[in-house]
Order: sequence, then C-alpha cells, then structure tokens
Amino acid sequence: MRSAAAALCVMWAAMATLRGVVALGNGGGISDNHFIDDYFYDDDAISLVTASTSIPSDFLGESVVLAVEQASVYKEFMLHASRTQDVVVFMSTSPDARQVFERAVRRLDDDALSTTRFFALPLPPPSSSPPDDDGAGFDEPIVSFHSVHSLPSIPKSGLHVVVTYPASGPRSLAVHASNAKMVQASTSEDDWVARLQSQLASFTATPAPPSSPSSVMPSMMTVAIVLYVGVAVIPKVAANWQWWVTFCQSKRIWFGLSLFGLYLSLSGSFYSIIHGAPLFHLSGQGFALMHPQPQRQFALEGLFGGMLPFVVSAALLTITHGMPYLLNPDHRFHSVVMCAMVLGTTCFLEHALFTSKNRWYRLF
Repeated sequence: MRSAAAALCVMWAAMATLRGVVALGNGGGISDNHFIDDYFYDDDAISLVTASTSIPSDFLGESVVLAVEQASVYKEFMLHASRTQDVVVFMSTSPDARQVFERAVRRLDDDALSTTRFFALPLPPPSSSPPDDDGAGFDEPIVSFHSVHSLPSIPKSGLHVVVTYPASGPRSLAVHASNAKMVQASTSEDDWVARLQSQLASFTATPAPPSSPSSVMPSMMTVAIVLYVGVAVIPKVAANWQWWVTFCQSKRIWFGLSLFGLYLSLSGSFYSIIHGAPLFHLSGQGFALMHPQPQRQFALEGLFGGMLPFVVSAALLTITHGMPYLLNPDHRFHSVVMCAMVLGTTCFLEHALFTSKNRWYRLF
C-alpha cells in the first residue's frame, strides 16, 4: 500500500511538473487572452456578411452604451460589407463599468470618433422566464448581445471584455484570444482613455512583416544533450544490460506503468497537452481552478479529478486487504469509520465537481 501511494504521488508530481513546463512555454497559466479563447469556446473560422445595401441609419448617431433592443441593428451594422469604421466593443456585466467606458470615449478627439466606433454592450445573465404575451412570442426569437456574439454562458458578474473588429478583412462577430482582452471592473476613466488611444494607434499602425527563422541549425543545448546521451548514457546502459532486462521484467514496473496510463486517461492529460490548457486561471478578478465550460478544463482541475478514483480504490483496498491484519476490534472499527469518511468525502467532491461543470444537473 505504501509503495502504491508513493507511486501515485510520484505520478501526480510528474504530471504537474510536465503541465507546468508546457504552461510556461505557452506564457504561463495567468494569461487572460488564453482564458478568453477557452471561455467563449468560439469558432473563429466562421465569417458572416449581410446582403443589405445600406448601413442602418440608427447608427449614424453617437450612441455608445446600447440597449438590448438595439442588438439586431447592431448585428446588421457590424456584419455590413460597406462598413468603413473600426469598432471597439466593451462587453460588461456591470452598468457602472459601461458608464465609465462611455465617459472615456467622450474625451477622445473628434478625428478618432470619426474613424472608429465605440460600443458598450450589456451582458446580463441569461433568463429562463418566458416572454410576455404583449411582447415577443415564443415563435419570434429574442435577439440579445449574448446571442449575437454566440456566447455560450454569461456569469452574473465579473465579466469585462474589450473586443476589436477592424474594418478591413472579413466580417465576423467571433470573440477569441486574437481580438479580445479581459479588463478589470476597477479600470478608471483615465486608464480607459490611455487604453483607447493605444488601440487607435494600433489600428493605424502598419503591420510588421512576418519574420523568417534566422537559422535552421539546432541550438547548442540540443547538440550537447545528444552528445551526452551518445557518449555517456548509452555506454552505461549497454554495460548493465542484464540489470535493465531484470528491471523491465519487474511486475511493479508494469503495475506502475498501468496506473500511470489509467491516470492519464482519467485526468484528461492528453486533452490538456494537445489543447495547451493552462494550469489554472489567475487575473485581477481572482483565482479560478475550475473551467466555466463543461467542454474545457484546466490542467490542475484534471489532475485533481483524476486522483479521486484512486482515492476510492485505496480506501476499498484498505478494507479488503488491510483490515485482516488488524486483530484488535477497536482498530478495525476505527479503520472502517475512517475509510467510510474517505469514501463519503470523495463521493461528495465528485458530485460537487460534476454539478459545477454541468449546472443543469441537481441531485439535491
């Protein structure tokens, strides 16, 4: 039992170290932009273009903070093929943050306002109440900014995103890491002005040409590793080949490899490595270990969830294989109670994890 527990701890530490190396190579687990790409789960390859011939006249005014009733006109304006203005969209669940954004836009120069449009969109949480009888019927779809941008879910608070849509290129309403950035609700009016001025400068800046690799030769570190393996490692392995054969024939080795493969499957480590999932999410809004979408996960979330079945197995093995060696009835009773507490706690955590990822399910 001790060797099995030690093997599980070693496997968990190895996977955490591997995911840490991958996360550092991708910029770490605190990137807001990477979290946007995972959060909205949007397909940025889909582009939509309207077939109308004139830009809606409702957007000839100076509206910045839009109402939900203007969602359909907003969508027509954004997807119009004749749109010549760049657009900066601020999506927020906070009315106060949208008002601060509007005051910052009003402080910009008139030249900037003539070439770029700024919109602040409300993102209230989705409501499950049916429409009123005197309003839109069940057969008439309710258009909101939530549905216009195909956002899968909106929290009740704490979501503030700035999205840019240049006038050049195909028309699309996708929200992904390349055109969106998360901001804090406490961003002041002066900070907004500086941020918007920087965004306007990026619209007019000439894109840098793609840089070609400076050299195709491998790095000196790679050459050194290859030389070390060829000169030092391989001769030592060849000189002790009998020990390596005995090592590979050990049942404990294959048992550990089997547990390691099972743990990789249960924790979703292959998914995390393929999709480059960060270890966790950390921003000004706080720390997030659980991914908000049921189709996605953070690396530590998967590593923690993959350990729960092993905890259940360890508790059951303790009852079936450990208790026969306990001759004292009191020790057996305490062992059963402790294993039952471990099983109950593990089942509770499994239920809590499942309901947090699938909010439609409620057992209690």
